[in-house]
Amino acid sequence: MNKKTKCYAKSYDLYSGSTEFYLEVGDILFFETEDQQVRAHTENQLYTTHQRLYELEENLPIEFIRISKSCIVNVNKILALTKSLSNCLVQFQNSHKQVYASRRYYKSLQEHLKKLR
Repeated sequence: MNKKTKCYAKSYDLYSGSTEFYLEVGDILFFETEDQQVRAHTENQLYTTHQRLYELEENLPIEFIRISKSCIVNVNKILALTKSLSNCLVQFQNSHKQVYASRRYYKSLQEHLKKLR
């Protein structure tokens, strides 16, 4: 059998104002859509990207998983999950930033975390 191996980008072109940055994908906590822009969050910074969320989802390594309609997280950077009736609060290591996983994606997030940790 001839299996295709998927190649993932090791860094992404991200922008802050008029400055272009080249960040290692492992430094990114999560990507989210807000105001029709895709934003990449690191521990202390916020960047924008010209890619759409679905494009990122196709090209990001296995450590990244969609957790809601508007967010993809790096599971290697997750510190804690706090579940409520309607969603799940995701907290990250070494950062005050947090996002919510929708109930629809919670089970796959849990399975993904167990598989990679």
